[in-house]
Amino acid sequence: MKIQYTVRSTLLATALVAGACGWYSWNVAERRNEFAALDDLERLTKNGVVIADGGHPYDGCGTWSGAMAHLDFRGPSFFRNLNLDAFKRVVRIEVQYEQNPEIIAMLRRFEHLDEVFFNNGSIDPNNVVPPEELGYVSAVRQFRSSHPKIDVRFWDYDEPENILD
Repeated sequence: MKIQYTVRSTLLATALVAGACGWYSWNVAERRNEFAALDDLERLTKNGVVIADGGHPYDGCGTWSGAMAHLDFRGPSFFRNLNLDAFKRVVRIEVQYEQNPEIIAMLRRFEHLDEVFFNNGSIDPNNVVPPEELGYVSAVRQFRSSHPKIDVRFWDYDEPENILD
């Protein structure tokens, strides 16, 4: 059996392969940008950034300080089983015991965020914000209003809602 092909079919196949390679390369570049942002975020925190792969909330407790970035798959479902890193994105960031407004400005660099969780520990259940944190809380409010699709929370439990609203 002789396989016949035309110049047109060869060009079409080449264009499809080139398009797929370009799309994959774009995803790799987007992931590199996110990891560059994580490096910058690490420089702004006292104890760095921990990366949790899988998108599931970290089930740890303690008084760690810094940030935690949760990764999850963002791509076509038929690629999920291939476990390609190019399609893993930062979908959740937890910031604990940090009061640096620059951290909040840095969060704008993550395009696939679903949730941001801030836990300062110094905000008491009576919703009293220490004066030194008012600028930080104001920056969180601004971030929340400018990113309505992102779930921005200040507590994991008993969240003092009227602090941010």
